[in-house]
Amino acid sequence: MPCHILADCLSEIFEYLYDKPNLYSCLLVNHLWCNISVRILWRNIWKCDYPTKDSSEKILNTLIACLPNESKELLYENEIIIPTPTSKPPLFQLCNNLDCLKDLLKLKCSSTYVNGDWTSIIPDLKKHSNTLIKLHLSRINDNLSFSFVTLFPNLQEIKFTFHEAGFKDFDKLQYPKLQNLDISYPFHDKEESNTLRIIFDNCQYLESMKFYCGNKFLLSEKELLEIVVKHSTKNVCELKIFNISNSELLPEDLESFFISWKNRVSKKSLSLIIIKNEMMINSLEVNEENMKIIEKYKN
Repeated sequence: MPCHILADCLSEIFEYLYDKPNLYSCLLVNHLWCNISVRILWRNIWKCDYPTKDSSEKILNTLIACLPNESKELLYENEIIIPTPTSKPPLFQLCNNLDCLKDLLKLKCSSTYVNGDWTSIIPDLKKHSNTLIKLHLSRINDNLSFSFVTLFPNLQEIKFTFHEAGFKDFDKLQYPKLQNLDISYPFHDKEESNTLRIIFDNCQYLESMKFYCGNKFLLSEKELLEIVVKHSTKNVCELKIFNISNSELLPEDLESFFISWKNRVSKKSLSLIIIKNEMMINSLEVNEENMKIIEKYKN
């Protein structure tokens, strides 16, 4: 009992006098002081002023070392290889002190290092070729090929983020079960038109698409809507539009799109989602005439 009282008192004192240099000193006093200090210091380990690759790697290695054996075995059973810890197991259950992991539902790992790429994980991805249904990829190196995606016949969701132009592989790929496609990529308008047609030809079950419109490098809203209504498959039922420049869509062009959509063979209703851009003064949704047209064709 006295030990618990002492621990509670120390915890209150450390919380009240929260100061990293002092907490670091407390780590060296004894096991009890160290345990309480660690609990506070590890509460949110990612809140650092200048995170580096080395510091992030050390944190992840420590977290992996803290995983219970059941979790490590589960990773190995699913052929997810984790590095072998080089240090002794920690004295405390550090993961229990991480507030940032309490409500974790989804983990996304990414790299911003120009010299790195994700091609090294392709052999491991191939082992899950029949079960992989969602794929999110980003690339900086324009020479990387996406042809390996053909190995995943059951993909239902794809998200590509490109930092350089040059989407050379899509016309060779087939996605028979794809339903959601999100491509962030600096097309030129003519190239984008051709790519969209290829997408519609190769993705017969596509249901939802998100587009960026505006400026001299991207399709205008009018061009985009014309391609969608003429070439999209009968399963498309959701269209998301985000303007990166002021909207230039005229009410008559918008109404022409709705009339053409209504006359399509497919009778699926269209969900048109305008993603508001706070930086734009004249975005599509603030045009009163366009909003009247949208209201007119609401089901």
